Amino acid sequence: MNGYASRRRCRELGITSTDLLRFDRVELTRRFGKNGPRFLLLARGHDPRPVVSDGERQSVSIEDTFPEELLARDDLCTAEESLDGLRSLIRSCVPEGRDRRSRER
Repeated sequence: MNGYASRRRCRELGITSTDLLRFDRVELTRRFGKNGPRFLLLARGHDPRPVVSDGERQSVSIEDTFPEELLARDDLCTAEESLDGLRSLIRSCVPEGRDRRSRER
């Protein structure tokens, strides 16, 4: 919800942002006018506005998956051994006693 009047109206009706999901477009339009359909979209997680980031990056993440589904126990054990080797390599790259989460360089 944005806007003082919309927040006040929701408070008067006892409606929270998750409650908006219970209403259809027609009902929200009746209650909130032209903003009703927009509120429904926002409650469903749809927001067409571009994301604008003006802050410093806090972290970087990279994910990778195995080329095929690992279902057999032996395959899982082999994959775990590979990950253990990777963990060891990462530990060797970080000086002893330094917090791995530190962003200082």
